[in-house]
Amino acid sequence: MDELSRQMDELEKEFGYVVGDFNTECVFDTALQLRGQEMFVDLLENAELVPHLFAVVAETQAQIASYVRPRTGTSSVWTNRSILNVTTDLPAQRLLCANDFPWNLRPGTLPVRM
Repeated sequence: MDELSRQMDELEKEFGYVVGDFNTECVFDTALQLRGQEMFVDLLENAELVPHLFAVVAETQAQIASYVRPRTGTSSVWTNRSILNVTTDLPAQRLLCANDFPWNLRPGTLPVRM
């Protein structure tokens, strides 16, 4: 976060303003980057970790978007409806969607890209 803030400060100092969005991936993709292929094992075998990890990723993305929006005027984020193709298990789909889809309802994060 410090690096993002520093870079935004530098751009604002040089050009007088900052534009653009913080490019997030969907919650699942970010969690997958953090956990690697273990994420798929976690979905099946670590019932406590996955919802916690998704919630932390979603909240972190929300906090960053809340920081970026006042400085740039926008904070669109990515969600991923295609994640439903990862699994045909309905409980797993609910878990995967629980943190991505709420982006559709967060004030100030539109437009949401899918």
